[in-house]
Amino acid sequence: MYIVKRLLTEAYSIKHKHQLNDAISLQQKAFKHILEKSKHTAFGRDHKLDTIDHYDAYRNRFSLKNYEDYRPYVDKALKGESNQIWPDLPKYFLYTSATTSERKLIPVTRDSFSCQITSVQKLYYSLVVETQRLDLLKRDIFALGGTPELTQEGNAILGRASGVMRRHVPKVFFKNLYPSYETQLIADVPTMLHTAAKEIIGKNLAIVTGFPTWLQLFMKACLEVHNAENMQQLFPELKIALVYGVNYRPYEELLNQLLGRPFVYRELYGASEGTISYQDTQDKDAGMLLDSAGGIFFEFIPASRMHETNPERLPLWEVQLGVTYAVVITTPYGFYSYLLGDTIEFVSINPFRIKVVGRTKHFINRVGEHLNAAQVEAAITKVNQLLPTGVKEFTVAPSPIEQAVLYHEWFVDCDASIPLDWMANAIDDALMATSHNYGLLRRDHSINMPKVSRIPPSAFASIYASRDNLDTQHKLPRLMNDRSLANKLSPYIEASSIVAVETPVTIDA
Repeated sequence: MYIVKRLLTEAYSIKHKHQLNDAISLQQKAFKHILEKSKHTAFGRDHKLDTIDHYDAYRNRFSLKNYEDYRPYVDKALKGESNQIWPDLPKYFLYTSATTSERKLIPVTRDSFSCQITSVQKLYYSLVVETQRLDLLKRDIFALGGTPELTQEGNAILGRASGVMRRHVPKVFFKNLYPSYETQLIADVPTMLHTAAKEIIGKNLAIVTGFPTWLQLFMKACLEVHNAENMQQLFPELKIALVYGVNYRPYEELLNQLLGRPFVYRELYGASEGTISYQDTQDKDAGMLLDSAGGIFFEFIPASRMHETNPERLPLWEVQLGVTYAVVITTPYGFYSYLLGDTIEFVSINPFRIKVVGRTKHFINRVGEHLNAAQVEAAITKVNQLLPTGVKEFTVAPSPIEQAVLYHEWFVDCDASIPLDWMANAIDDALMATSHNYGLLRRDHSINMPKVSRIPPSAFASIYASRDNLDTQHKLPRLMNDRSLANKLSPYIEASSIVAVETPVTIDA
């Protein structure tokens, strides 16, 4: 089995070199492949894809799409009708979040398998290749995902991405993969975590992988079950965390404390729609390598033009450093120019590496502050470095519109011993250093000191309490430009800092 794992790692290494050196040609090939495969599908005929023979023609004639544009075709494919958006019937349909009350299903085809289902494996192989830690191929892995259970609907198989991933983990890894399938089926989250903690003890655990919030809960369960001070006492070889779903930086201090020493982190940016990028180097500030070889064709829209009806899309060979872009994907399951909902910046174009900035719909901009997720996460990371026990979870909202005073309210899960007025000042200082616009508006008193409201862990748990929310597509918004989430959390407030009113600012609804 070790030999097979090593061969898989070497195969990844070859593909990785192509990503580093031939990203543009890989993207051009991906576009041609997708266009050729789907031009005679029902969607292709309806949109005359057979009349498009090069990218510029496609960009000029084909508009930006969202899920509702594909729903009729997906629904027919679900009923067993082939050649709807892809020639073959999908092997699976993945549940993911939707903005409407209707469910949202993402097809998985034979062609799209590598970009949707093997993403965490790429992260694992990249670690082995760069560090030359071949011994990791023999170590145990704890992979915490959503329920692995799949359901049948007619001839279609439906489930969470984690469930399909679990089914298709190479057999050579099963001996070293925990928790067991039976444990992951336990619906009650605390029971599942405690069962997993008992199951993993005594194993040669070297790697944990999952959503940072849930890795935190798992490690706490281990310490509680086995009466240990930190994970290092239980698993001396545990050093590596493969993380995905959200930015891990705000959780870094706490995860390190639970381990008893700093983790070596590897980060993945992906969704049910496909893998976008992954960290292929130990330099965590180098960004994540765009997965140009995964089969997805990428386009990018400058965030400053997202308000336009049909903004111009840029291929990989036209992007620039330091510009915030919305991510658009064309996929080997038949979604064309599909707006993913995330914003990124390129930190390198040789090779193409990115950092995630936020969501196209997750921001605060009431008087020109233009706050995004990356800025508030950077601020809370700085604050956590000043605390013995940091902020475990948080979200930010603007002050109520009916109030004459403008401030940002931070809902935080933190230790009750931390003075909230001190935290408000620390957040304010960190955010002024992180966001130029916020700093300007604070200095001229257009925005007042932030308000910090402490809420218990149960408040956040109520937002993502269901078992399905272990999957990566369910993400607590770091910030929103309204108070829809804040209104759900407000009844849980235990204490708040005092808002230092420096000047009243009237905000029109």
